Amino acid sequence: MTDPFVAALARALTALAPPERLLVAVSGGADSVALLYALARSRRRHALWRLGLVVGHVDHRWRADSGLDAKLVEAHSAALGLDFALATLPRPTGHNLEERAREARYEALGRMASAHGCDAIATGHTATDQAETLLFRLARGTGARGLAAMAPERALGDARLLRPLLHALREETRAFCEREGLLFRDDPTNAGDRVRARLRREVLPALERIVPGATRHLSQAAARLKEDDTALEKLLAARSLQDERRSLADLPPALRRRALAAWVERATGSRRRLAATHLAALEKLVVDGRGEVELPSDSRRRRVATLRGGRLMLEERPHERAVTAPR
Repeated sequence: MTDPFVAALARALTALAPPERLLVAVSGGADSVALLYALARSRRRHALWRLGLVVGHVDHRWRADSGLDAKLVEAHSAALGLDFALATLPRPTGHNLEERAREARYEALGRMASAHGCDAIATGHTATDQAETLLFRLARGTGARGLAAMAPERALGDARLLRPLLHALREETRAFCEREGLLFRDDPTNAGDRVRARLRREVLPALERIVPGATRHLSQAAARLKEDDTALEKLLAARSLQDERRSLADLPPALRRRALAAWVERATGSRRRLAATHLAALEKLVVDGRGEVELPSDSRRRRVATLRGGRLMLEERPHERAVTAPR
C-alpha cells in the first residue's frame, strides 16, 4: 500500500518537473529526513524511477555537537546507497547572522550540486515553515512581496531550488519518520528565545487551538499572496518607468512602493535590509518633492536618497562625526 505522504510528495515533485539528478539538502531534522526517504521511496513506486539522488549536508558549526548531525545524515545516505556531500563552513560574524548563514548555506549547496552534476536542489521546507515566515514578516510590517514568503521553485545560481514539501505540515513529516522508524535530530535552538522559535513554539499552537487548521490556512494565504505579487510585478514591468519623481508619484501606491524598492535594488545591489519605514520615507520624498532618505548600508559610508533635477539619486556620504563644543 502506498504511503499517502510519499504519494503527495511524488505528485508535488512531478509538478515541478524534476531533473535527472537532484541534490537533497538534509539537515538531520525530521523535515529533511522525511523528504529524503520519501524521495527514495518515490523512485521505486512512482513515475520518478529515473531520478538520481545525491545527499548534501552543510555544517555551520553553530553548536559543539553539530558534527553528530552530519554523521546521522551520512548514515542515512549509506543506508539508501546514495552519494553523500559535506560542506563545513566557518561561523558567520557581524550582523544578521541567520541571513548570512542562509546565504552561505545556499552557496555551498550550489557548489555541491555543480560538483555532482545535479541541476536542482530540494529542501525540506514545509507548510509550517511557510506559516511561520508569513507571521514573522507580518509582525515586522512587510509588504505583499515579503508576505508571499517561499515559492515552490526559484533560481539558485545555475541550479533550481525546489521545495516539494510546501503542501505538508511539520507534524506530517515527524509522523512519517516515526512510522518508518527513522532517526532524526531536533535543533535545540528551536527551544530558545529567538522570534522565529517563539512563533513556532507559542504562537502557532495557540492559533491552532483558536482556529483549527490555522497553520495550513496561513500557508495557503502565502501562496495566494505569491500569485498577487507576480501579477503586480507584471503590471509594473508593463510600465516604462524611469526614475523621474513625477512618474513615480503618479503611480498607484501599491505599484509605487514596488517601483521604489526596485530602484533601491538597482542603486545599491540589494533590497534585503529595506524596511517598510524606508519605503514610506521614499514615498514621501517623491510625493512631496523635497527632503532626503537614509537607506541601509553595509559600507562605512552613508547611503542617502535625494531628488536632483526631478530624478531620484543615490549619494554616498561619510558618517557625520559628533563635535564636542569647547568649554
